[in-house]
Amino acid sequence: MTICSFLCGLGYSQSVLQLITEDDITCFDTVSARDLNYPSFALKAPRPKHHLSGSFKRTVTNVGLPMSIYRAIMTVPKGLIVSVNPSVLSFTSLGEKKTYVLTIEGKLKKSINSASLVWDDGNFQVRSPIIIFDERAEKGESTKLYCINFIYIVIFNLLFYIIIE
Repeated sequence: MTICSFLCGLGYSQSVLQLITEDDITCFDTVSARDLNYPSFALKAPRPKHHLSGSFKRTVTNVGLPMSIYRAIMTVPKGLIVSVNPSVLSFTSLGEKKTYVLTIEGKLKKSINSASLVWDDGNFQVRSPIIIFDERAEKGESTKLYCINFIYIVIFNLLFYIIIE
């Protein structure tokens, strides 16, 4: 999965992508924003106060100690269930990659809800913000400051991700 697949999914043409990247790019696969391997999660509920469900697959790389065991710690508002499988990631070397799936289910009580996933090995904690919203939030019927805060969190995570890579 590449950023080019994501841009193809957004409707950018193959010729535009070739101009930007100066590479011979073919748009075969498309990727949604949900499928990008970013450390943050955002899920839109189909309708306010209705059941929602969504899953995200992520791959992480061990940059801590070679022998590390990270446990998932969730902070979740009432009405939502957020689970991680597996909930424990055991690493034996630096640079080792592990994949997990985060699943969100439930009903929104507010138009914007936040949660978080923290991977904790006792020494290091890696936090990923989670936001769940409905169409009221998209229309601006909720606190815009909350959205701005989440955007800053996402930008921080992206910059952190770029620096580490």
